[in-house]
Amino acid sequence: RQNTCCATVLGMSGENSVRLWVPILKSVACDDGRIRVEGIATDERLDLQDEVVKAVHDALEYSRAGWTKFDYDHGANHVGDVTEVCLMDGPEIASHFRDELNGQPVVGKGIYAAGYVLSIGDPALAPEDLKKAHFYLKSGSRMGFSIHGPVRERKQFIDKSGKSYTVAVPKFYSRIAITPHPVNMGAPCRMVKSLHDDFT
Repeated sequence: RQNTCCATVLGMSGENSVRLWVPILKSVACDDGRIRVEGIATDERLDLQDEVVKAVHDALEYSRAGWTKFDYDHGANHVGDVTEVCLMDGPEIASHFRDELNGQPVVGKGIYAAGYVLSIGDPALAPEDLKKAHFYLKSGSRMGFSIHGPVRERKQFIDKSGKSYTVAVPKFYSRIAITPHPVNMGAPCRMVKSLHDDFT
């Protein structure tokens, strides 16, 4: 299957931004030293910070310009390039990533993201964040994505139990961090054996 709505995903912070941590899907080392990573960058479940981040197709327009970078755990240095992003329905995520979901339901839609972590090149010159990304991905550690960017709209709600939560509608999805601490548990994570195993 080809992702017809795929696009590429920089970063900003502040009160009018949204940040979401979810598990990375796959990673595989390439012959040129890069590491290919892909995964579900977000679904629409209530995360551990009591926020729902909507997966919005219109918010992908920025990503199609190809300026998005990966960073490691929200560090200042970028460590790679995001090359594909597209909207994916919940049933499609559940179908393709059944084993990795560990029985957890997919809530709403999700954002599929893929790209490459840069090669280290000269270890004396490579940023520490890049070295950390390589170490943890190659070691097989379970890592996560953190997708964030400016928010078009944010609303407060109260559920039936009286608990308040926020629904955020992103203006666009900016930087994606590779992080060991996801707060959204509704996306799968698995390692790629080869590039032929890519979802795309």
